[in-house]
Amino acid sequence: MRWCDKHGVDYIFGMGRNKVLERRIAPLMEKAETAFEATGEKQRLFGETDYTAKSWDCPRRVTVSFRRIVLHLSSSCPYQKLFRHVAAKLIPAPG
Repeated sequence: MRWCDKHGVDYIFGMGRNKVLERRIAPLMEKAETAFEATGEKQRLFGETDYTAKSWDCPRRVTVSFRRIVLHLSSSCPYQKLFRHVAAKLIPAPG
């Protein structure tokens, strides 16, 4: 990311889950969980937050995708929660 920032390159990087980001998106997860319980239908919500990992030299915008789905497989855990965290820096095109 530092190289991209230094050279003016836009980027999107996937991130692993961590407790800090999960605390920040807890309201989004609760909203999806409540809607899932009320409707029984899959939920897909998006959010964003500013975040600075210990190894980063500045805060970055992190977008979050949270999905609450039901798996239609014969499994002992038919309910699935899916998280995605992405750090992004995209500069809008002029005009």
